[in-house]
Amino acid sequence: MARRQKYEIDSVNVHARTVWCILLGPACLAAACSEGESESITVGARNGIRTAIVWRLAEDLRVGSIDGSGPDVFGSIRDVFPAVDGGLWILDSQAHELRLFNEAGQIQRIVGGPGEGPGEFAGNTCAFPGPEGEAWVEDGLARWQRFDSQGDLIGQLRSTSNIGCGIRRWTPDGRFFVVRTAFDPETREPGGYFLVHRLSPSGELSPGDTIPLPTVAPIPTVTWVAPGRRMSLPLPFVQRARFILGPLGTFWISDGGGSYSIRRQDEQGEVILTVQRDYQPVTIPEAERALAIQEFAPDGWTAEDGFDPDQVPRAYPPFDSYSIGTDGTLWVRRTGLGGAAALDAFATDGTFLGEVEVPGYFDRFSIRYATPDHLYGVLRDEFDVPFAVRFSVVR
Repeated sequence: MARRQKYEIDSVNVHARTVWCILLGPACLAAACSEGESESITVGARNGIRTAIVWRLAEDLRVGSIDGSGPDVFGSIRDVFPAVDGGLWILDSQAHELRLFNEAGQIQRIVGGPGEGPGEFAGNTCAFPGPEGEAWVEDGLARWQRFDSQGDLIGQLRSTSNIGCGIRRWTPDGRFFVVRTAFDPETREPGGYFLVHRLSPSGELSPGDTIPLPTVAPIPTVTWVAPGRRMSLPLPFVQRARFILGPLGTFWISDGGGSYSIRRQDEQGEVILTVQRDYQPVTIPEAERALAIQEFAPDGWTAEDGFDPDQVPRAYPPFDSYSIGTDGTLWVRRTGLGGAAALDAFATDGTFLGEVEVPGYFDRFSIRYATPDHLYGVLRDEFDVPFAVRFSVVR
């Protein structure tokens, strides 16, 4: 099957005129390295075509079941992140439940359930790590509910965002970043910014500074029209510009355009670090590319400004996505030889560490959270059943 590109809930794509604010699960909350440097450094990995396997991923925990009615059966796993005791928090957005499992994968607590009362979740629901080992849940009632490390409800706060389940990020220094959209009356176009909060001793959030969203290139799209209808679709296999709000509130940005380059930028827009790597382009099988082109042109629709199949690349993008670990490690996911999923690792200073050995089913795994020793995320089996999985990083 062709891998049609789409807007996903684990990344942020910002059009030059339209802001797409979507939650990025794998971004982290802490980093051991300093990000306050003012000097810009470019690190290039010129041995990128032939690389050594430096680490490997070994699955050490899987929570989920194909059938049954127990707490390990999930309808839709939206978020996965570690609990303080080595277990997992798993948010099932279909069941409107946040479930706590221990390190052995045994259920410890279920909180939530459909409803509008305290400790219940309504509408669009997501979860993310809070300060001091807390788990925070946001629902469609524009509120954040705080749960302690055991799952007991601490209280709730009104959301200050106007985007349901947009980017939310706690940093180790006690700042809470929340994305908001804003309308520019001069250009009459939508924009956005981050509103930074701090939590008072009494448990109230105090909004403070605002930080503009990084500017990245537009997503290459084709606009299709039909009688009374109009839609824009991103071109298949085209690398998209994106950014991640990473450790300590700095941004990790890729500009797309077919280059293996990611830069780290501070809140003022100053570039701290640029990571670059040579790579061997991987050709897309002609049958896969042809199917993607066929599916891209919907029946009964016409390209407003025309569509040339040569606009679709003949090689996979240099990378598909990237995640920042809590220690500052940069994990870059790409498509390797034969279409298999591949993973590159970079140190906190941008040094290319090498390619990480991954299991054959890694192409069905989506990273939600990364620590120095583990990757957490969602795996879908051949029947599209979701499982929460933890991989150990074996060095």
